[in-house]
Amino acid sequence: MDNKSILSATVSPIEPSDDDLTQYEVSERSVVSYEMSELKDHIGTSEFKSLWMNFINEIRFQELNIQKDFCRDILSRMQEKYNFIFPEKVNISNKEEVEHIYKFIEFIEFDCIKFLVDIWFSLHVNFDKIDFEEYLTTNYEQVVKQIDSMLDTFNLLELTLNLIMTIESKRLISLLKDMTLRNREIISHELRIRNLQ
Repeated sequence: MDNKSILSATVSPIEPSDDDLTQYEVSERSVVSYEMSELKDHIGTSEFKSLWMNFINEIRFQELNIQKDFCRDILSRMQEKYNFIFPEKVNISNKEEVEHIYKFIEFIEFDCIKFLVDIWFSLHVNFDKIDFEEYLTTNYEQVVKQIDSMLDTFNLLELTLNLIMTIESKRLISLLKDMTLRNREIISHELRIRNLQ
């Protein structure tokens, strides 16, 4: 019997022990916990989108209860950050509702370009030359009316639609300011394209 055969006959694969598996699971949960914490801490920042795109797939693989807790925590953080309250209790009881929460988060944080461009285009202002924060503050009643008149065209999730329809006008404007500020360059670019059509 050659040396290779002797080795293969005497060395069996090392099976992970229960303790090793537990340590792995603890380590994995620590990583996911860190990722969730990072996302909550970066709500409303320009870094949120890249963090979300890096972390969300791993979060989606977690147990449903962990994802439900994450959704509750991040929605609570968003309410603090943007100073709004959901008009009614947000149901988070199954995977479909968790996915709706994820879509809502994406819309508020970064997947809102068409929504914002449609609003600004409809207001017939020179976006690149105005102080959009001052404009929204001064003309908030007009802006809110314009949004209300366009709601049917936006194809929004029910959670998003309910929030927009029920949120206090000045808080809606404040949220719109934050969303516009984070996406100003893209909005400006899209508006220039649309104005050329």
